[in-house]
Amino acid sequence: RDGVLIDSVSSAIDYADRDVNFKETYSYYVKASAGNELTSEPSNTVRVLMPQGPPRFAGLDRSAPTKPQNLIASDVTSTEVTLNWDKSSDNIGVTGYKVYVGTRNPF
Repeated sequence: RDGVLIDSVSSAIDYADRDVNFKETYSYYVKASAGNELTSEPSNTVRVLMPQGPPRFAGLDRSAPTKPQNLIASDVTSTEVTLNWDKSSDNIGVTGYKVYVGTRNPF
């Protein structure tokens, strides 16, 4: 989409691009704007390689993906926590992640 504005969000600090295709690479950057149409310099650019679709021959896949690495918790509030980790790899393709929670008991 080559530097084309895809959306404007008011005061949100996240965005979900739902107009993407399997196995495509996208580059994103963000600029802040003020009511008078002035914009900031662009943020850093992040490149995203979209995974391939669900494996065509999933029944033949006999190798599990590598385990996710470097799991961290950030943006912890009294009602929410954000988790981030490094991506896994697989000979067919990683199609998602399953997030589990252990105890929910207070300390």
